[in-house]
Amino acid sequence: ISLVFFRLDAETVSISARSTGELKVQVSMENFGGGGHQNVAGAQVKKQKLEDVQAKAIELSRKYIEENG
Repeated sequence: ISLVFFRLDAETVSISARSTGELKVQVSMENFGGGGHQNVAGAQVKKQKLEDVQAKAIELSRKYIEENG
């Protein structure tokens, strides 16, 4: 799983998620109100710190990998 985080503006953090094979990044991005396809997904999170969004996304991804990888 690959996660890229960046600021769109002062209040919005964007997440771009990619994976290969059976790992579904869409599942993690849905937790942030985003979506996409099984291997290509993303989300935009408003009014949260970049560091908090990163920590949560990484935690969710690790948990998903442990349960499904």
